[in-house]
Amino acid sequence: MSDSIPAGNAFCPGTPVQSHRPHLPTLLFRFQHRETPGVAILLHKACQMTVQHVDRDDEGRYILIRGTINNVAISLLNVYAPNTPEDSFWAHLTTLLQLTEGSFLVMGGDFNAAPAPAIDRKSGALGARLTASPQDAMLARFIHDAQLLDIWRLHHPGDHDFSFYSHPHSSYSRIDLFLLPTRTIPLTTRSAIGSISWSDHAPVSVWVKLPGTRSGWSWRLNSSILQSAAVLEEVSAHLNRYFEENDLDDIGPDSLWLAHKAVIRGHLIQIGSRLKRERMSLLVELQERLADREAAHKSSHSQADFDALTTVRRELRSALLTDVARSLAWTRRTFYEYSNKAHTMLARKLRNQTRSKLVTSAHTSQGSITTIPSEVNQIFTAYFKKLYNHSPDHSLRNPEHVREVQEFLATWKGPELPPLLLEGLGSEVSEAEVASVIKQMKPHKAPGPDGFTAFYYKKFSPHLSKYLVKLYNGILEGRSVPPDFLRSDVILIPKEGKDPSFPHNNRPISLLNVDYKIFTKILANRLGALLPSIIHPDQVGFIPTRQAYENTRRNVVLIERARATGTPSLLLSLDAEKAFDRMGWPYLFHLLEHWGFSPGFCAAIRVLYNSPLTKIITTGASPESFPIGNGTRQGCPLSPMLFALALEPLLDKLRSSTSITGLQIGGGGRNSWCQHMQTTFS
Repeated sequence: MSDSIPAGNAFCPGTPVQSHRPHLPTLLFRFQHRETPGVAILLHKACQMTVQHVDRDDEGRYILIRGTINNVAISLLNVYAPNTPEDSFWAHLTTLLQLTEGSFLVMGGDFNAAPAPAIDRKSGALGARLTASPQDAMLARFIHDAQLLDIWRLHHPGDHDFSFYSHPHSSYSRIDLFLLPTRTIPLTTRSAIGSISWSDHAPVSVWVKLPGTRSGWSWRLNSSILQSAAVLEEVSAHLNRYFEENDLDDIGPDSLWLAHKAVIRGHLIQIGSRLKRERMSLLVELQERLADREAAHKSSHSQADFDALTTVRRELRSALLTDVARSLAWTRRTFYEYSNKAHTMLARKLRNQTRSKLVTSAHTSQGSITTIPSEVNQIFTAYFKKLYNHSPDHSLRNPEHVREVQEFLATWKGPELPPLLLEGLGSEVSEAEVASVIKQMKPHKAPGPDGFTAFYYKKFSPHLSKYLVKLYNGILEGRSVPPDFLRSDVILIPKEGKDPSFPHNNRPISLLNVDYKIFTKILANRLGALLPSIIHPDQVGFIPTRQAYENTRRNVVLIERARATGTPSLLLSLDAEKAFDRMGWPYLFHLLEHWGFSPGFCAAIRVLYNSPLTKIITTGASPESFPIGNGTRQGCPLSPMLFALALEPLLDKLRSSTSITGLQIGGGGRNSWCQHMQTTFS
């Protein structure tokens, strides 16, 4: 039996559960009793239920889960009733329901009894009388006393369908039920009985829409469809046709490029739908035939219809087993090839373990905790909106702030920039550069808001590079780009050992569009060749040819030296909270110009930081977009290098300060500062 609260959860009565398997949906289970198969409730990983209580009996007859979803009290009760009359079982079940008062109850299971035998049973024996058994009478009395409703019968008052077939008695019955109280009924949208295929029971489903839930969906390229040579040829032809028809003088390179993504997205969606229909056509046909044969046998009870039904069931099982066997063979091959290698497969397994804790709650300003998705998103959005606009007056429109920045920089002179490297920093982008960056990108990393992964760019690089070059060179000339190019989604990674319901305990990672990342990676490659010659050795984070352990070892040596010589010393660690996110853009723009960076590079940075939009992604909510006013985005290849540049004037002033002296070792200079990106040691 299955329900959808809200994402494919399952009630499994009469199911022997042996263990919890991490690769399956989250499982709350009760081991079977020696005389009963037991019961289980499977909660999908996407179901954000906060489980507060789990009640189970000693005989494996029921399991009750009580908790909340989106701040709504929910009770899930799975039952496997005895097949003989037992007053004590039904009395205990009635008492158990008292624990669910005040919550939305979904009760389901195998009740081994029909609520209305006259219409819920059908025997193959001619002239058989369908009278209520003692067990049927107990179920009817329980439903009446508990004031429950049979949801399938409520939705299908005139239908005759069954969920169980007894081979010894050649009879059908509807004994697998969902029973709901009246307060839960308005939340149900539909219910259905499936076909009896794998066992002698049919799956019974009910769809429940909880208050406060909102469905959010964003398109993401299914890379598997691009594995087909025929699909690659079809998309290539579509790309050629689009650019031939639209690459006109009166259409700018930015409009041409962004419109291409909308056109190809629609085409890829069509291809995906078509391939899914083709792939599922055999299973759909067999399932339709199974439903027809089953309906015919339920009506006639003839041996011929039963033989036809058995044949279709056998064909359906064979088709499903073939699909499973193919998947298992692929899985075995993958594990055989990569089981002992530090490969992407291992990284994904480890990442799933470390990121299993999603952000599902937030602390309100009143000190309480909310789990309503819309409220959680509003709280996190408000925090990051303030963080990304922490000083509204620090803008280019404020002449006073601009003057302060210029006065600070006027007292500082950075190292001279190497002319050859400086010339290449702002030069035109070539197709070879674009192709090289695309080749180095990881194909299956999370895409930005447009949904296109790097896999798309890898497959169609010869068709796309020419138009990306036009777009990028326009940016180097200072041409603005549409907001969609700069847009990002921010996902939150909870910090280890900290409460993720506080926004500041989460690390924001910007999911940027791949075309944006290609351009910033080109700039980062150019800038990376320049940094070692202009950034002081104190800074090691994200500087090519430098490693973080250099400063770690340096600190250890200084500590050992201070202890050995008895020199009074202070080791001070300053960790700048959300350092990347607080950097002021006017300061960055004027620093690059003051330092002598090429006009093309400075123009590109100004375009990339021209009021980009972002939104905070949390579970079950539709987030709002808001503009960013400061900070470099974590996830952008250029961000750590820009941060290192922005920090250099401050560190240089600290190093030259006469009031701060470091520890001297041998005949070298005094060691005062060691910089590890966001952490400064003095």
